[in-house]
Amino acid sequence: AGAGINASYNVQNTISYEQPDFRTIQRKDDANLASWDIKFVETKDGYNIDSYHAIYGNQLFMKSRLYNNGDKNFTDDRDLSTLISGGFSPNMALALTAPKNAKE
Repeated sequence: AGAGINASYNVQNTISYEQPDFRTIQRKDDANLASWDIKFVETKDGYNIDSYHAIYGNQLFMKSRLYNNGDKNFTDDRDLSTLISGGFSPNMALALTAPKNAKE
């Protein structure tokens, strides 16, 4: 007489978050590879990498127009995007499965 055991275990978890100052763009998604880029959009104040003012220049990380010392005129960490100040480091695990007799 013969005996056999079959078992299966599946887990699924989805995590989402709001990132209004960054955009995630999928570069590739096929059977062998999934990849994406994360692009900066704008700060909480509405400045982006192309923002320009005739007197102040690009104010992307400028704390205030009233400061004269450039080295002390950077945006405070608490006012930066949480993805920047929080040490954004995305990690992902992916498991690909195929039917038992699949050729590819």
